[in-house]
Amino acid sequence: MQATPQTQPLRKPGRPVYWIIAATCIVVSALLCIAFFLHDFYVGSASLAPGTEIRPMGLAAVLGLSGTYSILLGGGFAIAGFVVSLKQRRWLLALLALAIIASSWSPWILGSWGFDYIVDLRHLVLEE
Repeated sequence: MQATPQTQPLRKPGRPVYWIIAATCIVVSALLCIAFFLHDFYVGSASLAPGTEIRPMGLAAVLGLSGTYSILLGGGFAIAGFVVSLKQRRWLLALLALAIIASSWSPWILGSWGFDYIVDLRHLVLEE
C-alpha cells in the first residue's frame, strides 16, 4: 500500500489589500502635509497688506513634492494592488484600487486650488 502524497495549499502571490492600504496611507499623508503647510501660509499671510508681492518658493516646493509623491508612490502602490486583485479575481478590491488611483491626484489638485484661494482671499500678488 502506497502512502498518499502530501499536497501543500496554494500560496497567494500577493495580498492586494496591503498594497491598497499602503496607497491610501500615502495619499492621506500627502493631503495632511499639504493641509498643514497651506494652513501655515494662511496664518502667516494674515499680517501682510493687500497688494503685497510674495514669492513663496518653499511652499510651492512642498506642494509640488507632496503632489508628486502622492501620484508616483500612492498611484504606483494602487496600480500594484489593482493588478494583484485582478489576478485573484477580486473585483471589489480592483474597484477600490481604481478609486485610490484616481484619488492619488487629489493632493496635487487641492494644493493648487488652496494656494490660489489663499492668494485671492488675501489679495496678494505673486512675484515673477
